[in-house]
Amino acid sequence: MKTARRGFLQSLLATPFLPASAASPQAPSPSPPPPDPVADALLGVVKARYGAQLDAAELDAVRVEIKKSLEASERLKAMRLGNADEPVTTFTARPKNAGRP
Repeated sequence: MKTARRGFLQSLLATPFLPASAASPQAPSPSPPPPDPVADALLGVVKARYGAQLDAAELDAVRVEIKKSLEASERLKAMRLGNADEPVTTFTARPKNAGRP
């Protein structure tokens, strides 16, 4: 069966007005990710050192930041550098007396 272009475009226009359950089939809920032993060890250090000063909400915030840092470090480890890659440096030449009255 061949769909006319006009009918196809009209069905696309009507799609945003459909309820979310009718628009797409329900995907199974994702299972929680397994705990990261490195993040747990680092959080244990924070609890040992600062546990008396931190409440549960603050510990959760620390846990989130630790996870973000570990994910960023994994992204950095994944980046492979060649032998000719150098660090980015900014060189600005200033005269000897620049900025001094």
